[in-house]
Amino acid sequence: MPTGHEFSQKVKQLMFHVIDFVESEKNGSIIPLYNVKDRLVKMLNISERSVYRLTHELHHSRYKEINKISQERKEMEEKSKEETSVKSLRSRTIVYSTLKRQQYSTSNTPAKILCRRHTASSAYPSTNHIDHLVPQALFPEKKMHSGRPNIVLSEQGKDLIRLEFHKLVQEKVYPTSEKLLKRLTEQYEDFPIHSTSTLCKKMKNLGFVYQRTSKIKIALDSQAFVAARAKYFQILDEFREDNVHLYYHDETWINLREVKRSIWTLNGEGEIKKDGGKGSRLAVSAIIDVNGYHIPSVDIWTYTEDHNMDSSHFLMWLDSTCATLREETGEKKRIAICLDNATWHNKLTEESIIPKRASTKAEIQQWLKDRKIHFPEKFIKAQLLELVGANCPPKEYISDQIGKKYDIEIFRLPKLHCSLNPIELSWNNLKQFVRDQNTTFRQHDVKQLIEQFMVAMDDKRATSYFHHVHGIEEMYKTADAIMEEDIEPQLRSDSEETDSDDE
Repeated sequence: MPTGHEFSQKVKQLMFHVIDFVESEKNGSIIPLYNVKDRLVKMLNISERSVYRLTHELHHSRYKEINKISQERKEMEEKSKEETSVKSLRSRTIVYSTLKRQQYSTSNTPAKILCRRHTASSAYPSTNHIDHLVPQALFPEKKMHSGRPNIVLSEQGKDLIRLEFHKLVQEKVYPTSEKLLKRLTEQYEDFPIHSTSTLCKKMKNLGFVYQRTSKIKIALDSQAFVAARAKYFQILDEFREDNVHLYYHDETWINLREVKRSIWTLNGEGEIKKDGGKGSRLAVSAIIDVNGYHIPSVDIWTYTEDHNMDSSHFLMWLDSTCATLREETGEKKRIAICLDNATWHNKLTEESIIPKRASTKAEIQQWLKDRKIHFPEKFIKAQLLELVGANCPPKEYISDQIGKKYDIEIFRLPKLHCSLNPIELSWNNLKQFVRDQNTTFRQHDVKQLIEQFMVAMDDKRATSYFHHVHGIEEMYKTADAIMEEDIEPQLRSDSEETDSDDE
């Protein structure tokens, strides 16, 4: 080996293991010589499987090299035989002249000179040497699926992208993918995206558009959403200041044939559930606070019809739950329950129901007459509906009346803001638990798994859900504040731009 050769760190580490093993056997072999596999494992510090693979590759490469050398040797020997026959034929033509020349020679016979000819066999290693030939190692092959796993952004990750985008706009910095990625990775160490190409794909999925600056219009979040969030946060801050006991409600569905998503199989064996289909469903309705699920109010039942919750079932459950909460906490404790905007949660009282476009003209007229609202007889249906809209009563929900009955306040999440509900985080853990443990696919067993998970929920895990949601709340507040205080004052309406252009 040439001097001055620099070894890589991995090669030197391997050499260290070999040297250490050889030095440890100065006073005798630690591992018997006949136990080749164990000696190699100890010497190279690799697994038995790796030793097997390397040994197999060595023998295979040596076999190919021996075949190659044997073939070349055979070809060389055949070529040498042809040359020998040609030389023999030429020598016969000059035998006579050579003998005659030797008879008349008067000089002393010179000493016999021995010379070694290089034959074909001497150009190649001996058979014994070939058996111990060490072939050149092959380069490792590239493994399939060697790329990174697909990155799935959580709701918090999506909100972080939106927040940092608004901050760049507020700071009058062009929002490019490079600058946005730099912000995200510097301020949030656990942000999962580390390449601009991946960030661009995720931003497109979130509704961002990459286009020429001359055609960009700053899209504001819907004012209805901003107003709904502001109202919700104001109510929530007031509840927290007064130490109101907050509960969050939601429903979910679990299929009886839920199974673990990824398992090992061999020749089709390994999967417990053989036939397809998800089977019937169990519906789960529950409320959660910082201590976990409120177990007495958990409602689990079979749901085999449409996958929509029935409003009558929900209202019966809400009445029973409010009664239980009031009985547990006493009359003085202030309680609030947060609902989402599902249709079965917002069933209106009879006094709040107004005619719709699907109503007949006679029904609309009767509704107006019952409320002593005068209208000309010649009014068509569209005019009558406008009159209904101008005189419609405020919305009153039956769920709110049930809450008032037990002195419990009912408030609602903003529409399309399920990320603000901590119980949504628990449903994912619940379904994963059922998938991992479900092996019988029977209704009674699945129901027991659901109850087992809910009872095992401790305050530590429940608090982590609320802490996560609190972070999302702060991001919404910050983004809305930046939009209102810094971005909106710099915007001009379309009419102002038109007027300035005309001038």
